[in-house]
Amino acid sequence: MYNRILYIAFSVVFTFIYQTSYGQVTDTIKPDLNFNQVEVVKSFEANLIEAKIQNVNPIQPKQEDYAPKFKYDITIVPLALKYPDPQIKPLAMNPDGPFVVKNGFLDASYAYLVNPRVHTGYSISKKDEFNVGGTFFFESLDNSKQNSLQKYLDGNVAVFGSKLVKENTELFATLGGDYRARNLYQVYDFEKYQDQTAKRSLLHMDAKAGIKNVESTNSGWNYE
Repeated sequence: MYNRILYIAFSVVFTFIYQTSYGQVTDTIKPDLNFNQVEVVKSFEANLIEAKIQNVNPIQPKQEDYAPKFKYDITIVPLALKYPDPQIKPLAMNPDGPFVVKNGFLDASYAYLVNPRVHTGYSISKKDEFNVGGTFFFESLDNSKQNSLQKYLDGNVAVFGSKLVKENTELFATLGGDYRARNLYQVYDFEKYQDQTAKRSLLHMDAKAGIKNVESTNSGWNYE
């Protein structure tokens, strides 16, 4: 029974294979078909579905305030350095010369327009204990040859003295006189002035005595 079934199946398969081979004997390709020419009837158009725009609003997460605090622990480690002891030598300098005190001075000159000038003075002192002296000043000008009565004269004489009575208290006295001669020239050209009429003389005398402090007090006050 088994052999019979196997025989029938084999016969059916063989018959199918034979018919298929026979049907392929005839050439199905047309002789007038040109494979080198290709005609495109219609271009391929891809139709895409219209996309829907999605609006995205990004939200930035809230950041906490960042305020770091740092703490440093610095340990100072002393470093032992070996170095030689310094050698300090005195610097040789020449001492200042003795302070020379001049007791008097003289300033004299003579300028154009008959203009002599003399200024002189002399004083004697012993440190801060006492001081005595005097001054003299004279100056004049005479241009009356060019301008009538254009001339003047100045003179001053003064004597002074002081003595230290306490550590910061000094007794002083001064006596002086000042003389000035002026002429009113060219005040009115149509009037003729005489010398005595146009001349003006100014004399000033001054005398003073008292006590005063030599240096400012601790509170910054000065008195005289």
